[in-house]
Amino acid sequence: MKNIIVPTDFSAYAHYAFDVALLMAKKYRANLYVYHNFEAPKDWEQMNLEEQKLFPEVLQRSYNAKVLLEDMKRIAEETTVRILPIFTGGRFYKNMNTVVSDINADLVIMGSHGASGISELFVGSNTQKIVRSLQCPILVIKNPLDKIAFKKVAFASSFDESEKESFKIFLDFIKHFNPEIHLVAINTSSFFSQPYSLMRTAMNDFKSMTNLPCKIHFYKDYYVDKGIEHFTQENDIDLLAISNHSRHPIKRIFSGSTVEALVNHANVPVLSVDYIAQ
Repeated sequence: MKNIIVPTDFSAYAHYAFDVALLMAKKYRANLYVYHNFEAPKDWEQMNLEEQKLFPEVLQRSYNAKVLLEDMKRIAEETTVRILPIFTGGRFYKNMNTVVSDINADLVIMGSHGASGISELFVGSNTQKIVRSLQCPILVIKNPLDKIAFKKVAFASSFDESEKESFKIFLDFIKHFNPEIHLVAINTSSFFSQPYSLMRTAMNDFKSMTNLPCKIHFYKDYYVDKGIEHFTQENDIDLLAISNHSRHPIKRIFSGSTVEALVNHANVPVLSVDYIAQ
């Protein structure tokens, strides 16, 4: 892992993500890009202060960006991590995809406060939108972490053959933590379509892909996302990973996206690994 990017809107949750990103960059000896996007008039840099005051929100964002840059310079003096600022103006989601591609990012780390109700279906949190559109592994941080000691990690999946590429990315991500891995299949009346014997065979096939301690679990629940949440809580999981299948927005409203639901509601860090077809 060479390049990590952490977007920030200067919220508390963004700071949680930045702290984790700094720890991750140290561990992987990676470059850390701190990215801020704000919408501003095209001639913003040419305006004098009195003219800029006519746009108070933009002025505040510009000030925040400068403060962030000074903070990064200070942090750079205290750590061996190479910290690089990126600022853009315009549409965040479009720019985010461009920036991730331009720097060849290996990992995006984002903070999230989640979303609920109608906003979750039609609008969603900023992180939810990024998870929906970005083709890059994304680590979602919901709470402050003093350290990144992922000792018990879970990979929830349908364990189809096509999931193996995502599993390989997951294994590459967690190998430096030397954790105990828990493979989790959720059994619901509508989801667990394969016979038990076939599912166990598939899960053992995944298990054979790692030399780390690895356990297989079949968990019953009414819904896939709730089953994963409940398993995570009951087994003191430190990190939850799930392969991210793309869904059409209309289909999402009716059937939901497991990944987006977990990004919104899980209490542990969630690693969304973009679906990669073989």
